[in-house]
Amino acid sequence: MFHRPGAFTVRIGIGLMCCTTAFALAPQDPSRSPVEETAPPAPGQSGESPAPDGASGVQNAVEAGDAARGAENSHDDEGTSKQPKPANALAIQALESKVEELSWENQSFESIIAWLRERGEISVIPVWRALEDIGVRRTDGVTLQMRDTTVHAVLVEVCDQLSLYGEVGFIGYGNVIKISSQKHLDRKVYVRVYDVRDLIFEVGEFASPDAVAGAKLGASVEMDNYRTPEERMADLANVLRRTIDPDRWAENGGDCALVIHETSLVVRAPISVHQKLTGAFYLP
Repeated sequence: MFHRPGAFTVRIGIGLMCCTTAFALAPQDPSRSPVEETAPPAPGQSGESPAPDGASGVQNAVEAGDAARGAENSHDDEGTSKQPKPANALAIQALESKVEELSWENQSFESIIAWLRERGEISVIPVWRALEDIGVRRTDGVTLQMRDTTVHAVLVEVCDQLSLYGEVGFIGYGNVIKISSQKHLDRKVYVRVYDVRDLIFEVGEFASPDAVAGAKLGASVEMDNYRTPEERMADLANVLRRTIDPDRWAENGGDCALVIHETSLVVRAPISVHQKLTGAFYLP
């Protein structure tokens, strides 16, 4: 799913960390189904579960066994369904499509929505009531010149012009692109499990043949800088809470949860937060 990016995001690649545009956690096979959190997932598995009302912990987030299926839910109790493959998401395809050049001079917001509807076999849904509540009107004008870009980048610039402080956002799922206030879009929360074992891997965990031979002869192997997987997972979780919308996490008084489970992170948050963690966030 695409969502309007925030002012600061983080990408962590395998073996290193750097501040760029997204935090590259690796969601596991979404075709697996959730079970109770008390049943730990087998290594390499992850899933998605209904998010309960309130700011209490994450429930029904971890899955086990080979018979599994990813699911999503929200405060609005929309039920569960399989997460689609990106190739089948028409909205994502439309947002990723190329725009060679455009030149708009005080183009009305309503006419831009009409332009967006021509980008593919998609439905574009502006939530006018929510938009009008933050002062955005159909007739508001946008002046923009861009070339060699994407529909997604164009829509980000449009939202920036319509709201000075990021009040307008959009999401893409299935064949729908929805444009609304960020507050309206963030009403729904989703629980997902991200397997991050590759991010906490340290080469030193594999002793060299010489070190092994030395150990057999009674020599010691230097472990002064070794950190346990639990310590590395705690460090990773703390980095996320400090850099991705710090005020949103429960530890800081917010309504989002990030829980460590073995080598996975269980995250309960709205799409805007998942987007900053993972990049694209796909829904049916």
